[in-house]
Amino acid sequence: MREMERDRLLQAALLFSSVLLICSVTFKVSEYSTCVSTKDFLLKSFLKVSISTCVRECSLRLSCMAIDYSKRFVLCNLFTSDNVAMSKGPCWFVRKIDFIGEIPCDGKCINGERCDEETNECKISVKNVAYQKWAMMSSFLEDSAGDKLIDGDITATSIEYCSSTKEELRPRITIELARNYKVYVIIIYNRQDCCQERLRNLSIKVYSLDTEKKVCVHEPGVLDPIKHVFHLDKPCIGRYFELRILDVEPTTLTICELQLIGYEITD
Repeated sequence: MREMERDRLLQAALLFSSVLLICSVTFKVSEYSTCVSTKDFLLKSFLKVSISTCVRECSLRLSCMAIDYSKRFVLCNLFTSDNVAMSKGPCWFVRKIDFIGEIPCDGKCINGERCDEETNECKISVKNVAYQKWAMMSSFLEDSAGDKLIDGDITATSIEYCSSTKEELRPRITIELARNYKVYVIIIYNRQDCCQERLRNLSIKVYSLDTEKKVCVHEPGVLDPIKHVFHLDKPCIGRYFELRILDVEPTTLTICELQLIGYEITD
């Protein structure tokens, strides 16, 4: 009841003032009690940030057209479209057309760029784009599901910190990034307590909703026992990154952390 009353007071305050001030950008809430129900246009997510910070992050990116802010989970989602499927829920939805005031860098930052607020210049925001995305596995061992290789924890001292398939022919893990990214470096952290030789003959393919699978990189030998780094001659571009062991005998695919270093494509 207290939370409901607090939300009503906050909503009333917003309606009364019509705008919230964040630096030089203000905004009106476009839709109350409405959550986006699709991830098709998801650009980026932030945990434990305020709605003001959420709007600011959107204003720094040309490709961001709307934000969805969950009060319950303190979760900020940026979207590349403001025409998205929505349903009733504990969220505020703000379209970029409802931002008021000066947009940083005049709203010109593209191709993964983010406006540097100190210099007011567009800069490429290179990062681990696999972090907290989605992982689909051909199978998985108990307590070794796909979320562990994209949780940001590079601890690899035992299987409990890793994602691992069951023993099978050509085991597979696919990372879905929700939109297309340009990746320049791939880093794989191997299990350190045993079985490092199993991570061998690894193929990484990339594809999107409208493109066929292409080989991004293939390492026929055994990967480095602790951390293997692929510096790509040409960036791999796509929404899905599929990792598969190509051995002719059944084996497991175990990865403790996967990092895809690149930036989002916005044009």
